[in-house]
Amino acid sequence: MIPWRTQSNEGLRAVIGITSPLFLAGCMVGPDYAALPPPAPPAFVGEPSRPSPLAEAEVPAEWWRTLGDAMLDELVEEALAANLDIATALARIDEARASRTAVAAGLLPQITGSGSVGESSVSRNTPNGAFLPQRTNPSFNLGANVAWETDLFGGLRRSVEAADARIGGAQASADAVRLATASEVARQYVALRGIQTRLAVADDNIAAARALRDVAREKRIGGIGTALDETRAAAQLELARAAAPPLRTAARTLMHGLAVLTAQPPTALMARLETAIPIPQPPLVVAAGLPASVLLRRPDMRVAERTYAAAVANIGVAKVEALPRLTLTGSGGGSSTALSNLLAAPSLVWQALGTLAGPIFDGGRAKSNIVAARARAEQARLTYQQTALVALREVEDALVALQNDRALLETLTAQAEQTSEAVRLTRIAYRGGIADFTTVLDAERTDAQAKDQLANAKAVAASDLIALYRVLGGGAPMGGVNSDPASRRANAFIKPLSENSVTPRQSVQHEANRE
Repeated sequence: MIPWRTQSNEGLRAVIGITSPLFLAGCMVGPDYAALPPPAPPAFVGEPSRPSPLAEAEVPAEWWRTLGDAMLDELVEEALAANLDIATALARIDEARASRTAVAAGLLPQITGSGSVGESSVSRNTPNGAFLPQRTNPSFNLGANVAWETDLFGGLRRSVEAADARIGGAQASADAVRLATASEVARQYVALRGIQTRLAVADDNIAAARALRDVAREKRIGGIGTALDETRAAAQLELARAAAPPLRTAARTLMHGLAVLTAQPPTALMARLETAIPIPQPPLVVAAGLPASVLLRRPDMRVAERTYAAAVANIGVAKVEALPRLTLTGSGGGSSTALSNLLAAPSLVWQALGTLAGPIFDGGRAKSNIVAARARAEQARLTYQQTALVALREVEDALVALQNDRALLETLTAQAEQTSEAVRLTRIAYRGGIADFTTVLDAERTDAQAKDQLANAKAVAASDLIALYRVLGGGAPMGGVNSDPASRRANAFIKPLSENSVTPRQSVQHEANRE
């Protein structure tokens, strides 16, 4: 520690003369962050057509409206406005911004004030006290203290960079929660309409099985049928009835889930959702766009990128711990036995101090912290790459699923038409005594299964479209990194990041080589 204390103008000028060159020569240690290039192929293999150069605009911000269901639009908007997970994510943004402001405050001088009023007395039975003109002595003091760490090597500025990155990560996380919430509302809504459609199919199957049982009974009573046929028809009716209760349970569960997603009690949406309407059937062709654009749009990729940026900045923070720190402190004020002349020139006192302190021996702690910071940055870089690979896989999977959904819907639609016609013909044949009861039962079962499969496939296709929008990062981001006034004010005290063409991996490695 090298202190300078002064009580004169000459001493103050000496402090300024010594410290100013050091401060002006201050630099920022550690690697400068450079954006990672997204590891993306030129196009998606599963996309049905070539991507457009304007791929960024191909996923609507309010993508759920493409399903063409007004009730769904209302529920998504309600969820985005009231969902508690979204509210929690927004609170994390506020926390990150406040933390950034607190970190940036370290770049400015810290000023504290003090004042005191007191009175003291001395004993008259002492050699000095016997000759004092008065036994009690009042005292008045007023002063201020200033302390400023000059950020000689940029450790505080690197900390602000890391805080900025954490704000961006918090905002990207909030975007991810918004996207997940909208996707889950749409998914559960489509699943509900699919269940309700299957319930309608089950009711039709129950009615058909009941009619078939009645025919079998009439034929038995008329002497042209058997009790076995009637018993088998009754069993078929009970089998059709057994399909409905699990579907009703699933429908009620989905209603409860949608209510919670909109921050309402579980039964709040029952009146609005109990009336069945058709499954939303949007067009099952979506241009995914350029893979690089998808990666830039996805919130989880932005979270990973901002996490890496913060980790790179923290390398500089760790390096500063091994370097000297220059701190300037000063104090001034007045001290007097009378309040009337507290601020008069003879009562004024002041002091200035410049301290340059640095570690001499710390057992390798500082060096280990630097190694650990580099390791965390490398982990964040690898996480970014892994996140990109998973994102690309999810898009390819979603594209393949949607493509096969279209083919499956065509097949199941044709199958349902054929099974319906087969049921009609076998019923006519059975009434005329041409077909046996086993043929009728087989036709009824096949038709019921085909209709149920078609209803389920329609719901799955709409759900897969929602999944594609989700993995494409659908939805507009919430805003920039420093969009609040407090962050913009604090930015005035921060040196801009260096712009260079060095990749983050090279930059971090370059710092390691310099060591």
